[in-house]
Amino acid sequence: MADMRIVLIWIGSMLVLHSESSREPSNQNRLLKELLDNYGYTTVRPVYNLSHPTTVELRLTIVQVIELNERHQTIEIGAWLTQRWTDEYMRWEPADYGGVDHLYVHKSLIWLPDVTMYKNVDRDFESYKDISAKVSHTGLVNWATPVILKCTCTIDARLFPFDTQVCQIRFSSWALDSRELNLTEIKEDSRKNFYTDVGVWELLDVVVEREEVSYDDGTTYVDLSHFIHLRRRPLYHLLQIILPCLLLSLLNLMVFILPPQSGEKISLGVTNLLSLILFQQLISGNLPPTANNAPIIGFYFTPMIALSCTSIVCTVAVLGLFYRDNRRPIPRWVVYIVFGILSRLVCHRTSGEIAPTISKSRRGESSLTREPENVESTYDLTDLSGNLTENVRESSPAKSLLRQAGDWDETRCRPYDATKQLCTVSHSKTHDSPVMRARKRVCDGESETRLKRHQTRPLPSSHTWREVAVVIDRTALMLSLLITLCSIVTCVVSFIISFHSE
Repeated sequence: MADMRIVLIWIGSMLVLHSESSREPSNQNRLLKELLDNYGYTTVRPVYNLSHPTTVELRLTIVQVIELNERHQTIEIGAWLTQRWTDEYMRWEPADYGGVDHLYVHKSLIWLPDVTMYKNVDRDFESYKDISAKVSHTGLVNWATPVILKCTCTIDARLFPFDTQVCQIRFSSWALDSRELNLTEIKEDSRKNFYTDVGVWELLDVVVEREEVSYDDGTTYVDLSHFIHLRRRPLYHLLQIILPCLLLSLLNLMVFILPPQSGEKISLGVTNLLSLILFQQLISGNLPPTANNAPIIGFYFTPMIALSCTSIVCTVAVLGLFYRDNRRPIPRWVVYIVFGILSRLVCHRTSGEIAPTISKSRRGESSLTREPENVESTYDLTDLSGNLTENVRESSPAKSLLRQAGDWDETRCRPYDATKQLCTVSHSKTHDSPVMRARKRVCDGESETRLKRHQTRPLPSSHTWREVAVVIDRTALMLSLLITLCSIVTCVVSFIISFHSE
């Protein structure tokens, strides 16, 4: 019985000793405890000689472009931020701690470089995930964490939607100058291996530049700038905005082709105008409201909107002329401009022709003063006061020269045609008498005076107000087509020049 008690006591003591031995800390816990107990404050650089700067290596790997806001000129990206430096307070011999060559230490327990992204626009500043740092037995600290960064980005919208944007992400120490912290880049083979293309922006390249910037107080800080080159994929904007606008521009020409009798010319013009304004608002809503680097495509939309407004005004004028009462005469200058100039420029044939005007020339005068033989003609002539005279019908030169009347009756001048007046006198016994010749010279002088008045007066035309409206409508069509083609060619040439200048 006593032997059994001794055995039970021995077994119980062994169990107690084994449990106490299992509660001893591991080599990692013991090592971490010893390192942190002797570490000191985390705000002091972990160097034994403060004259030696701490070299921090940095690498930014772009994973995704979350948003590039052209209007507010900001960029938001998802990336992996890696920082590497040497902590002289975190060194040990692996053999003394069971072969432990690295530890994971929470970032709040050790010194971290105050590397800050300049031009930050996020309320929470940089969004870092709370991830521990990996510490090697040589004192090398490697801290890699996923981040979401949002900063300003100057937008160059000249070539929209075929533009390439370059955004600068700048890192630097906020408190430590170049004598205390030296910022360098971690070299890597390619930064595109981890990039996720979402179909909007294509990552072309990431260029890193190191620069030492001096400020007014004489201190110098080291900056590490990452220039992200992004190219827009234009297919979406081509199909959704550019192509419909081109079709609307061509449809705007249909306003002039549509006949006035349809009654839909003004409604079609107003619809096109509203559509163009809508598409312009869609484009301007995505671009920064700045006068610098204005988009080239805006130089196409602005003339098209102005042309659409002008087409509505022109349509109102054309409809007013088309339904004008034809009993109201067409002014001579309108006939000359519309049917003499515009109709020829636009190659439009009309039913009537312009009445020829009488030009003064030697050949014309000789032909007009020559009396026709056996020609019967009728003209509506005006007297010297501008009033319409009676129609005169002359059947032969003999009847036009003399009229039967009493001897030495009052002389009367009757018009022979539009350019010639024949003086008819009373019958006398001697037609070649001096009195007759004198009276005849007086009548010839009056005829010459009336001839000068009719030199620039056209004969009546058969044109109507409807023909005037059609010619003006056709002229407006040609001008609109010319302006549209010029706008397209100007935009294309500007795009080509801008592409070659970059």
